[in-house]
Amino acid sequence: MADIDQDFCKSAKLRKNFAKILQPTSDIPDLNYRFDFSIYNQLCYVQIKCGTIEDAKETMKIVEDLYNKIDKKAPIKLIEFYHMNKALLANIAGNKEESKKQFILATDIAITSENNIVTRDILTERINADLDTPEEHSRLYKIVNEIVMKQTTVTEKLVKKESENYINNI
Repeated sequence: MADIDQDFCKSAKLRKNFAKILQPTSDIPDLNYRFDFSIYNQLCYVQIKCGTIEDAKETMKIVEDLYNKIDKKAPIKLIEFYHMNKALLANIAGNKEESKKQFILATDIAITSENNIVTRDILTERINADLDTPEEHSRLYKIVNEIVMKQTTVTEKLVKKESENYINNI
């Protein structure tokens, strides 16, 4: 809920506590690494959004350590967020070239995954980082706008259907 409300500092505190409390228990180390990778990857993002950059850098060290332990033969959940986090941290550090490289990786993975919410979030962060040419910026903005329009249409249809069901059941 804190993420939805964009209370990223509250979310960071909750996620940090969550990471301490909920420990993976698989007999397969790779599954444990993947679980922790996802948890700490999300924590890193909300720390960046909260503005606690030193905490985010420390968390990114944990994420990178976990990433290096994961078997790369199988797809990695939230890998696009890993690249986005690296892009955001590089941008904050003033390394525009590395930031753009990581954003391109994140964008390519997100678009390929066809997960519109993730794609929208990554492209929005990329646009806000202001690393692209005006033409590329415009192209990315159009993709974000298309996603938002699709989400709006789906939401409107759902609300209409739920309203009709409610009226029919009165």
